[in-house]
Amino acid sequence: MAGLKTALLIFGTPARALTIAVQERRFTWPILLATGVALAFTALAVPRVDFAKAAEDALDSTPAEAAKLTPHEREEKIATGAKVSAIYAFAASGAGPALSSLAAALFLWLGFKVAAGKPDLGATLAVAAHAALPLALKQLLTLPALLRSSGLAVADLERLLPSSLASLAAPGTSLPKLALLGSIDLFALWSVGLAALGMARVAHVSWLRSSMVVGALWATFVLVFRFSLPSLAAAS
Repeated sequence: MAGLKTALLIFGTPARALTIAVQERRFTWPILLATGVALAFTALAVPRVDFAKAAEDALDSTPAEAAKLTPHEREEKIATGAKVSAIYAFAASGAGPALSSLAAALFLWLGFKVAAGKPDLGATLAVAAHAALPLALKQLLTLPALLRSSGLAVADLERLLPSSLASLAAPGTSLPKLALLGSIDLFALWSVGLAALGMARVAHVSWLRSSMVVGALWATFVLVFRFSLPSLAAAS
């Protein structure tokens, strides 16, 4: 249970928690906590999200294909799309925290290698896993608003807790732009700060240098994966 205590310390004494996590290469408990929260959030969100409307909108975005379908085929395609989306949501929640921590650790490790640091991959994974915990806290704090909602679009989940610029977006804002605005989030910035603090210890560099490297990696991720690629997909 020492790993659980260390994970929870990240919200009160982050410097101490990260020092322990780095020294002992602890990453299991934060990933388990994030996974549990993600699955609980998804279990409550799926009945409240209108996946059928999302599937219908996706179908209508290709008029040529939609025109070939009979009314019965259209209904079946929409129903299948809604089921697949719900299954995908659970699969992403179950595997997402572990995979995102591993991916973040790999990019942090490579980034600090390039920046002439001396990162250890196991310690980097420990930092990435603990730095992600504020995002799990955001999901917990979103639950009261989620429980009062129904018929949500997938994009609406970004706005339930007004912690990002997405909450200020006008109705009808495109999904890529909404994702970009949603990235400018208090909890995401908290995670970035924790990653910078932890990586300064792992790579044996100053906090300023660590902040610059982590900040550059985060900005690149947001621009590429949260905005540019979704924009290209929407345009195709």
